[in-house]
Amino acid sequence: MKNYTLIAQDFEKVVCRLVDYTFSSETLAAAENYWKDNPGKFDGDIVGVKHFYQKNDVLYLDLFPMKFSVHRYISRCITEGIPLSEKDRILPCCVCAISYCVTHGIKYFLVARKREGHIDGGKIETLPQGFCDAPDLFHLSQFVSSTFTRELREETNSSLDYHSLTYLGLATDDTPYNHEYALLAALEITDTELFFSLSGVSTYEHEELVIVPEKDLDRFFRTGSHASSLDNSQAA
Repeated sequence: MKNYTLIAQDFEKVVCRLVDYTFSSETLAAAENYWKDNPGKFDGDIVGVKHFYQKNDVLYLDLFPMKFSVHRYISRCITEGIPLSEKDRILPCCVCAISYCVTHGIKYFLVARKREGHIDGGKIETLPQGFCDAPDLFHLSQFVSSTFTRELREETNSSLDYHSLTYLGLATDDTPYNHEYALLAALEITDTELFFSLSGVSTYEHEELVIVPEKDLDRFFRTGSHASSLDNSQAA
């Protein structure tokens, strides 16, 4: 499980805007050298959170594009106590959701075990989760909702979409070497046929997708046992 610390909650809407920010030359050079010595699979643009605040039931996020390699270096500095300019202590934004479907009065959740070789490999997690891609001005108003949709479809390798989204909060993830902000949400799925057809599916990031009834969710996270996960006949 992630090491989340809630820093904002009780909001119903997220408003984003793009701002300008440039990391110091020292941070950029150190990040580049660290990446050269410890290369990863991906160094594309993700989204840094320059500032956030909440007013009533609205959360406001000031965002700008940043490289994944810079995020990884900043996380290393935070984890290992390496000196870092306070203004460069910026974390990226990701989404983390609990996806569920209700049928016959029972709530079922979509979970999976992350493949080894990926971030958090071997751990059980809810879906979808992932870094936010850098938005453009044209799509900024749909930035958050489209990110949840994209991640849900990519992580299930399907056309699955959610019917409704409920924000659960904004949190910091204090997992060593992976510090980030996380927009937490619950996604209600109403396409029951497609939802339950995902049981047992393997994807690029996950060993197996598992549908777990609410009463067995805690046990599944503790033990990883499939004994109480979905028997497809239950959803019929």
